[in-house]
Amino acid sequence: MLQDKTLTQDSQEADTVAMTNALAIYPPKPATHRMTKAMDSTVTSNRKMELAETKSKLREIFEYYASFGDRLNKKLLYNGKFFKILVDANLSLTGHVDSLENRKSSDIVFSQVNSNKSHMPFEIFLHSLIRMGEMKYPHYGAGDALKAVVNGYMLPLYDKIMNKT
Repeated sequence: MLQDKTLTQDSQEADTVAMTNALAIYPPKPATHRMTKAMDSTVTSNRKMELAETKSKLREIFEYYASFGDRLNKKLLYNGKFFKILVDANLSLTGHVDSLENRKSSDIVFSQVNSNKSHMPFEIFLHSLIRMGEMKYPHYGAGDALKAVVNGYMLPLYDKIMNKT
């Protein structure tokens, strides 16, 4: 009798394990799947909105510095203005933010991402942020380094600019 109870418990446990495995293998029912998909879509759309807002802020920084001293220019950023962004953001790639060493690193990034042209458009500026992140945080992945530069330096610079104007 005791042996029968043990066998029954063992078979119930086996059934439970089999059911858990089956649920893990087979997709959820369509209604649940639609709800999950809708939730994913909401998260994705919220994330897209955040990214669009961040990109808009980066564009405002870019245009602010591009037009500095040339109010009609909002499309191209020159090397000196690129360095001014780094100084104003307090972003040091190497050494002190105002140092010659940091200036040289800034020049290198500007030249590398911009194919040695004298000015860069906004899209190339975005690539420069990735490169700066990789230099500033070599132990991070490119995505994490970019987030660190944007959240730690560029967005505070945006707030500083908006408080001035």
